Amino acid sequence: MPLFHSRHLVGSTSALLVWMVILTARPAAGEPPARPEPAASQPLTRIGEQATGFVVTCFAVATQGDLVAIGSDDGNIRLWSLSANKVVRTIAATKKNFIGGVAFSPDGKKIVFHADNELVCLWDIESGMDLGRCPQEVAVIDHIGFSPSGGLVGVVSDSVGFVWDTNLGKTWKSEQPVSSLAFSPDGKSIALGFNTVRLAEASSGRSIREFGKVDGQVTSLAFYPDGAQLLAVDASCRGTMVRLLSVASGEETLIGDKIPSDGAGAAYAPDGKTIVVSDGMASLTFWDVSTAKSVRTIKGVDRSMSTLIFTPDGNRLLTGRNSEFGDILIWDTSSDMQPEKSLPE
Repeated sequence: MPLFHSRHLVGSTSALLVWMVILTARPAAGEPPARPEPAASQPLTRIGEQATGFVVTCFAVATQGDLVAIGSDDGNIRLWSLSANKVVRTIAATKKNFIGGVAFSPDGKKIVFHADNELVCLWDIESGMDLGRCPQEVAVIDHIGFSPSGGLVGVVSDSVGFVWDTNLGKTWKSEQPVSSLAFSPDGKSIALGFNTVRLAEASSGRSIREFGKVDGQVTSLAFYPDGAQLLAVDASCRGTMVRLLSVASGEETLIGDKIPSDGAGAAYAPDGKTIVVSDGMASLTFWDVSTAKSVRTIKGVDRSMSTLIFTPDGNRLLTGRNSEFGDILIWDTSSDMQPEKSLPE
């Protein structure tokens, strides 16, 4: 029987229980007041089957900032305008297969995508022309992205990593397993993640050096804007660690504690001063890179939103599950990277 519904409680007992609850809730002498839990936030926009009528399987944001390329299970790639908040164009990429991965070229004029059971395709957005197909066959896509010059495309598929030279039509493939990759800002090197991080020449795949030892597997990599540091998401069934690795020395800084989920994700803000981390459950935390301290947390994120992409101005953040079915949420982050006000003494 619920305690406060009992008809057997007499006045003195009820008063004692209430007094005990009040004492328990009060902070000990000298302790600061408890920090309130962050309230659930609302995204600016939700894109997905229930909200917009089409399933989202993958997405990418153009470096020019307004367009989002959204892959679906109907063989189409839809271009979503952030300013207009709607689909502005639909590209019939394939007739029968779902889109498993998509990326914009640095100039925003081309996209590269993979449709199930087909070769990776390079596509001219304006003309709608197929510009070429990668000779390396893949079944699923874990990662796909352009080099800064736009001439190379890096792909990870089922622990196989390779780079496609779209001008020469040739590829090189990593001899070791790969779970994630990232091109350096100057485009000369590429970081390959698995149970370590390896640096290689982007054009040839020749190894430069290896550093970092992770607990699980590197599911995401990103270079700091100046190329001196790498953001690595180290995920395992025991939990996820977010690591900052020095490219020169391999020394690392941990961002926060271990996250009790293997569906976590992380990303640099465009200026490199802030990192956003999802906990794989229902919140996003923003961290100051220089101090490795959290500056704000927002709640209300869908579970396992491991793909986090900022718009180039840093004022919007898109969260989703790339290569998986799930909605895209668009968040206003213009104020989320400012430190919270201190609690009163």
